[in-house]
Amino acid sequence: FFENVIFGITNQKPINVFLTIKDLKEIDASSGASITSEGIGTEELSIGLGSGAIGELVIEVNNLDIEISSGAQLEISGKTESQKASLSSAGNYRAGELESKTAIMNLSSGAMAEIKVSEKLDANVSSGASLRYIGSPEIISNISSGGELKSISE
Repeated sequence: FFENVIFGITNQKPINVFLTIKDLKEIDASSGASITSEGIGTEELSIGLGSGAIGELVIEVNNLDIEISSGAQLEISGKTESQKASLSSAGNYRAGELESKTAIMNLSSGAMAEIKVSEKLDANVSSGASLRYIGSPEIISNISSGGELKSISE
């Protein structure tokens, strides 16, 4: 029913759009948009936020794919088997309350992320970006140009 729907809305006043979707696969938001959810359950979910968009989501998915750029922010909680995230240009990803077994993280250009991972973390962090993680995973890392990878406690 909502397959390939694009909302192109221009207005001076805030607009609220409420959706009930059976099998959500992708969320994209930009230009200061704000998205929230009370619970998303699906096999795979892709989330893209850019240009100051803000997201606050509760999820339960097997595979999560995240792209955050240009000052966008995402706070996410719940559970996933694996997460893959690419952050750039001061993107902010707060996922310390999202339980995950594996994570592949690519951060650059001042991006910041906090994640919780239990089994394996593959981290590429560069150009002043910072990745903080909760847990004791096996770590594969490539840190360069002032990037930071740091373990933190819960």
